[in-house]
Amino acid sequence: MNDTENLNPPAMLEAILADTAALDFQMLSEPLTGALLRSLCASKPGGRFLELGTGTGAATAWMLDGMDARSTLWTVDCEAGLVAIAQAHLAADPRVSFFRARRRPISRDAGAAGRVF
Repeated sequence: MNDTENLNPPAMLEAILADTAALDFQMLSEPLTGALLRSLCASKPGGRFLELGTGTGAATAWMLDGMDARSTLWTVDCEAGLVAIAQAHLAADPRVSFFRARRRPISRDAGAAGRVF
C-alpha cells in the first residue's frame, strides 16, 4: 500500500517545493505530516493557529488548505530568506500573518506583553 498516493497536496505546494529545492533547504515536512496538519486544522473551524518555524511554507500551505475562511494562522521564523519564499506563494491569503523572530529564548513573561497563543 502506498499511503502517499491519494494525498491531494495543496495547489501551491509544487511551486514552493521548486523554490525550496533551489536553496537546497532540507527541513521540510513529509507529505503525510502535511496531510495530518491539514486534517488537524480542518477539525477546528474558526481556529487560531500558531506555527513555529515557517521555513519555506510547505507545512504552512498544508495548514491553510485545511483551514476554513474564519480561521487564522500566525507563522513565525527567524530566517528571512526562507520566509520570503513562503510569503511569495502564500501572503495573498488573508488568513495567514508572517512574523520574523530574533534568535533568542522565549521569555516566561511573553503573556504579560499581550502575546497570548
